[in-house]
Amino acid sequence: MKRVLFAGVPLFLFLCFLLPVKANSAGFYVDLQDAKGMALGGAFIAQANNPSAIFYNPAGMTQLEGTQVSLGSTFIMPTTEFDSDATGVNTEVDDNTWWLPNFYITHKFNEHLWIGFGSFSNFALGTEWPADWEGRYNSYEATVKTVTLNPNVAYKFNDKFSIAAGLQIQYLDVRMKKKIGINPVATSILLQNHLPTALAPDNDPSTDIKNELNGDNFGYGFNVAARFQPTDWLAFGVSYRSKISHHIGDGNVDNSHQDAMAAGLATMPLPITKAQWEATLNDLFPDTGGSTTLELPQTVFMGVAVKPLKPLTVELAGYWTGWSSWDSLNLKFDDPIANKTKSKTAKDWDDVWGWRIGLEYLWNSWAFRFGYVHDESPIPDDTLDFMVPADDRDLYNFGIGYTHGNFTIDGAYSYLVIADRDVRTNSVIHRPQGELHDGYAHMFSISIGYKF
Repeated sequence: MKRVLFAGVPLFLFLCFLLPVKANSAGFYVDLQDAKGMALGGAFIAQANNPSAIFYNPAGMTQLEGTQVSLGSTFIMPTTEFDSDATGVNTEVDDNTWWLPNFYITHKFNEHLWIGFGSFSNFALGTEWPADWEGRYNSYEATVKTVTLNPNVAYKFNDKFSIAAGLQIQYLDVRMKKKIGINPVATSILLQNHLPTALAPDNDPSTDIKNELNGDNFGYGFNVAARFQPTDWLAFGVSYRSKISHHIGDGNVDNSHQDAMAAGLATMPLPITKAQWEATLNDLFPDTGGSTTLELPQTVFMGVAVKPLKPLTVELAGYWTGWSSWDSLNLKFDDPIANKTKSKTAKDWDDVWGWRIGLEYLWNSWAFRFGYVHDESPIPDDTLDFMVPADDRDLYNFGIGYTHGNFTIDGAYSYLVIADRDVRTNSVIHRPQGELHDGYAHMFSISIGYKF
């Protein structure tokens, strides 16, 4: 009973620290990077007692003996829907399964020095709407893929205190697709030539121009971490990852289907042929090179874990993500597109906090784990788009682990629920009015580990 009372004090104080602030990372940051960590809802910062400590808190690898490896993957199956106020049409995102692999290895040199290496995808985004849907002029497909390579060194001062530092080498691949409608193009041309804009045809999917941006880059950052365990039933952990700046200097901007729009423009009662319209559109919307700089945010993880009973561990964790680095999307074009060499789209995302709780109960060779996560979206109402159609979210997590000799296997399931969100009309970013609703995802993870 004495242990239970003492264990409750740091948990209560930590919870009081977290609750007054805004909650979590959301956006397109993925902070569940192995099956055990997922089952605990990411509340694995103070424990960090398997090779995935490389991601959660590299200072935790000083608890690991010999050489240990872990290989796993997470599968995410998301969905959401949009109801349009203007047309009453319901649109659902395309079904997809996103695969995020992870790999970790740690090695103990002596009683004070450890090294480790991790590979994971901690920033990932995949949203695909039907190509002819109502919001296609804002976005109908967006993917952000990263692979982070993360070597680390950890030093153990004594049985209570350890630190770690590492290098982040991150590959980023970005693809964004949207459509350009015939009505704004025709209206602009008619205005320039002092002709009545009433002649402009209405937007129609068959006359859209397809606009696609692609680019990739390697970026670099660092991470530091610490772990403090004053008793066998109480531990604290903190882990920091720097922001990573990606300058995409050789991206591609591809425009296609100018012939389809030219056919639509040729229906206007003007002495201009389809071939002449097509030549004009090819000049206005060429294939060209482009560049941009994306800054993926810095993060801070911190947690406190207690053992109120010997087989039971409870951890509370807080995650801070510096999403204010996502302030705008600035594009530069080698050749003008629609007479512009630059494009700037405001994002104005917020720095946000989050909290999560995880419980693990050990029984013989088995481990039973539960976790809960609450995230608040960093995306303001004004700049919400259909690339990241998100709002506040809750995750309910469950997992089982089994150990046999030097072999471990862990499995986890998470059910993610996204709150419904009203969407206001925004003509600047071509966003229709309506409601995003029924957003959820099924997430599965499996990890296999071995100690040499």
